[in-house]
Amino acid sequence: MGACLPGDVRVDELDLHPKLIEALQAEGFEELYPSQEEAAPLAAQGKGLVVCVPTASGKSLIAYISLLQRALEGKKGIYIVPLRALASEKARDLKELARHLDVRVALTMGDLDRPEPRLSEFDIIVCTSEKADSMFRQRSHWLDKLGCVVADEVHLLHDSHRGPTLEVLLARFRHVVPDAQIVALSATVENSLEMALWLDAEHIQSDWRPVELKEGVLHGEAITFTDNSQRHVPKASEPLEALAVDTLQEGGQVIVFVNSRRSAEATAERLSKAVKDHLDPEARQAIMDATARMRAGQSNEVRDRLTKCVEGGAAFHHAGLSNEDRTRIEEMFLKGHLKLLSATPTLAAGLNLPARRIIVRDLWRWEGNFGRVPIPVLEYKQMAGRAGRPRFDPYGEAVTLAKTMDEKEEIQFRYLLSGPEAVESKLAQDWALRTHILATIASGFANTEQGIHEFIGRTFYAYQADQWAIEHRIDETLIFLIEEGFVDDSDGLKATPFGKRTSDLYIDPASAVILRDALQAAPDEPAPIQLLHALAATPDMPLTYLRNSDVWVEEEALELEENVLVPYHQRVAYDQYQAEVKTALLLHDWIEEKSDDALYQRYGAYPGDVHNRVSNARWLLHAAQELRRLFAPDLAKPLSTLSLRVRHGAKEELLPILKLKGIGRYRARQLHEAGFKTREALAEADPQALLTVRGMGPSLVRNIKEQLGQTLDEIPEPSPTEEVEGQVSLGHFD
Repeated sequence: MGACLPGDVRVDELDLHPKLIEALQAEGFEELYPSQEEAAPLAAQGKGLVVCVPTASGKSLIAYISLLQRALEGKKGIYIVPLRALASEKARDLKELARHLDVRVALTMGDLDRPEPRLSEFDIIVCTSEKADSMFRQRSHWLDKLGCVVADEVHLLHDSHRGPTLEVLLARFRHVVPDAQIVALSATVENSLEMALWLDAEHIQSDWRPVELKEGVLHGEAITFTDNSQRHVPKASEPLEALAVDTLQEGGQVIVFVNSRRSAEATAERLSKAVKDHLDPEARQAIMDATARMRAGQSNEVRDRLTKCVEGGAAFHHAGLSNEDRTRIEEMFLKGHLKLLSATPTLAAGLNLPARRIIVRDLWRWEGNFGRVPIPVLEYKQMAGRAGRPRFDPYGEAVTLAKTMDEKEEIQFRYLLSGPEAVESKLAQDWALRTHILATIASGFANTEQGIHEFIGRTFYAYQADQWAIEHRIDETLIFLIEEGFVDDSDGLKATPFGKRTSDLYIDPASAVILRDALQAAPDEPAPIQLLHALAATPDMPLTYLRNSDVWVEEEALELEENVLVPYHQRVAYDQYQAEVKTALLLHDWIEEKSDDALYQRYGAYPGDVHNRVSNARWLLHAAQELRRLFAPDLAKPLSTLSLRVRHGAKEELLPILKLKGIGRYRARQLHEAGFKTREALAEADPQALLTVRGMGPSLVRNIKEQLGQTLDEIPEPSPTEEVEGQVSLGHFD
């Protein structure tokens, strides 16, 4: 966590619990940043806050003080973040402080439809907004004891995917526990005062940063900053290389933001050649160790390209990477072993990965029907704010590129000298209204139309929109929920069993309708591709969109058209139907054990993309299994079988072995090919025979035998040759 830089107010001058003061001092916090001086006393008093200060200016400490002070007063707290990786980071920081106190911190990211009674034993819970929302739907009794709610990255209210859930959560907290302290944090909110008025909170805003941030435009061989100062950049083969080398020569790190995955990869590959000359001995050794582990893991085209970049001290970073590779890259960059990252803008919304110089190469992107469009100023500010690491960098620079003087002036006016766009509610989207209005009814927060209107009236949407428009949208949504059987309006508003289960499952009601219709239309033994297409047809499944080269998809779509359980006619356009088919085929190839490279070549799907779709498919199959109890009880076996296959990415013949703990699809396939095709065969097998199977070691053999009811004496370790042979890359598979 690290200590704060000196300010005018000391931690021990705050009206905090003495133990909390001691804990803060033990972790190196003695004096507050200037940006914390106004907020910290209010946080200690339990005041609601909207804190809008730059990245790395101490927002998190305000949150920690609020949560820990309330915990020491006997009240519970919840810290809401947008991403799982960020949740882990915040939980780790809180636990470091809490270890000095009798305060228990929990990190929860479990299933969204299952209560977690154990959470009542903890004082502070860190989770994503979706998990917090699901706890509300489960009516977890400990929520009534909340004393503090922290909403991190609150500017994401403007995000069409995450924003509505966070917004509804804050409205519910204010309704259910009106005395709870709400602390909303962000680095970039143009209308933060409006947000504070909505939350009835104190407004704290500051431009102070512990490390000075300079924003400029490179044109020719000089960067011109907003303060009219200039910096000469040495000549190089291209501007990006010149900017990177200039920073590396001073011992800094660089992040280059580009607008696509391909650009991120190409940029890292190109610049790694220049970066390699600036690696110190410690970095070279760390890189050698890391690349050796990467090569020992599951080989695929994407990882091979990434490994070559890492050898040069650079890397690319985007959502298509596997979790393993993405985590490794982030850790190496944070430790200073990697000197350059080339990334898509998703990095700016994730972990705190600062660098001395941020280069925003692309200030535009391609969007569907609109073509080439400029990125929002808010997005640029999020990226630029990463520049400058406290305690490491004497300054931070955010640099953009211009080819002409006209372009330079346009960039300065549009991005560098302008504030971000105002944050606007995204709750008016159809999916958001039907999802959250159903949840409001199903969880008992409202049982009349008037109650629904009153609840929505507490949201940021209602604070910003016209009343007549809101009432019309609510009425439309209620009509849909009633007509589709989610809500019974015969005596007030009450969720039907279908509506209650849909809400608990945390899926879009429109997805539930598609799954219901598919289950009712399914034959006794539906083909896997039929069920997979039904999953792909739901709004909750991210589609694998068509490329120009995907002419083969139309032929597959035509062949499948007569057998789909959810016809596309009068539902979606034909091109979206083709995207659904492509997504279903991707999942089908996954359960047919196709390799990462095969999936990448055929679908353009990176390991991270496959993981994302598999995760969504698993959840939707779980939902289908629950809904079939209401609509298709005879489909239990095909749904259960497909669920296991999707979970493991395996053919049906491997399922008997895959039910054993510690066995993934790679080892299961090796055992099957070696003749151990059933649990009975494994039970009868000689342990030494199992050790000859690739990927099997003594501990795993013992574990398998114990699961089969056998106790083994000590199994001899394999010879060195056998040990090397047994070390396999499991990666994406196990």
